[in-house]
Amino acid sequence: MKPLVLVAAFLLPIALAGLAVALVSVSGIDELPGSMVPQDLGYPAIIWLIPAFLSMMVFGGGQEEFGWRGYAQRPIQSRLGFVWGSLLLSAIWGLWHLPLWIIPGDPHIYIPFSVFVIFTMAFSVQMLWLFELSGYKLSVPWIMHGAQNTVLVVLPVYRLDADGPQTGLYLYVVLNIIVAALMASSRKRR
Repeated sequence: MKPLVLVAAFLLPIALAGLAVALVSVSGIDELPGSMVPQDLGYPAIIWLIPAFLSMMVFGGGQEEFGWRGYAQRPIQSRLGFVWGSLLLSAIWGLWHLPLWIIPGDPHIYIPFSVFVIFTMAFSVQMLWLFELSGYKLSVPWIMHGAQNTVLVVLPVYRLDADGPQTGLYLYVVLNIIVAALMASSRKRR
């Protein structure tokens, strides 16, 4: 497998979240919360982030990839193709997360569910594109999902209240859609 694919799987979610937060900050279109990494650790935040990332890979979403990409992706893709297979699987994947909207205190309650499903569709296309480039190595979506869930703790792109529009979130989702569309169209040219 090309190591560059693993690096891209790790850095792409970080880059898109960073870009969304920077654009929101520079434009002033929304007020996003600061990093949710504890500030009073008494040691460098990276020491906290490494186990947080590993935890996200094992318990916080990354483990889902054994089923979604490892088991279901290729049969669905062989029947429906790259884009439609990815979109169908990601719509199911989005619905899989519906219980998060009824768990008291979970921050997902601040994200419109339909926007979350649209995000999972764009993110799924990105993961599949890198997954294919890697020769279907499961480490790619596993790392990418873990990085995605971890970066939103460090660079939250959505408000943690119901006081205003989720402009930062919408911008983040649009950036993910653009990247997914570029990836899907570049695949057609390969």
